[in-house]
Amino acid sequence: MQRLYFIFFLTAALFLQHDLFAQDEKKSEFSLQGGLNWNNPIVKEDEFITDSKTGYQFGISYMRGKHFWWQTGLHYYHLASSFVPVSGSVIGDISYSEIKIPLLAGLSLLPTTNNVFNIRAFAGALPGFVVGKKVDEKLGIAEDELSGFHVDPTIGLDVDVLIVSARLGYAYGISSILKDYKSNPSYVYLYLGIGF
Repeated sequence: MQRLYFIFFLTAALFLQHDLFAQDEKKSEFSLQGGLNWNNPIVKEDEFITDSKTGYQFGISYMRGKHFWWQTGLHYYHLASSFVPVSGSVIGDISYSEIKIPLLAGLSLLPTTNNVFNIRAFAGALPGFVVGKKVDEKLGIAEDELSGFHVDPTIGLDVDVLIVSARLGYAYGISSILKDYKSNPSYVYLYLGIGF
């Protein structure tokens, strides 16, 4: 099943290469981005209670388009949360790291300011392959019980000032963190980036 997901997202990325949005004036830009995230998974209340912890992310992105645009890239995410089993009082942390390939499309809301200031809205998906896992042994959960692939639909806003950009987004995972429990990731992320 994970191979099927990989083939699907690779095909989607190739289609994006062919400019799905026809425009009179196209723009291409690479950007370096880094920031923080706050992950509070959605879980069944009769199994676990969760609390958000601060994580981080960084990567490189490629954007194509002006009024309508798409963006992809390669990003490293580290996400963490505190889990409390309802059946006990133990508090433990679960963290994992992913390589994500963002697949985003958006609309420039202020496209007439000659690249000095712009606000952009976007939506898409953040598919990611887990490359590192850490589970507090007090929880009694083995690391191999964490899933190895996630797809996180996302929405958000970008604010651009000259070559500097800020991004605020929200993502909700459609696949669980833990294989045997409903534990969908739900996180807010904040980026700062510089384009070139």
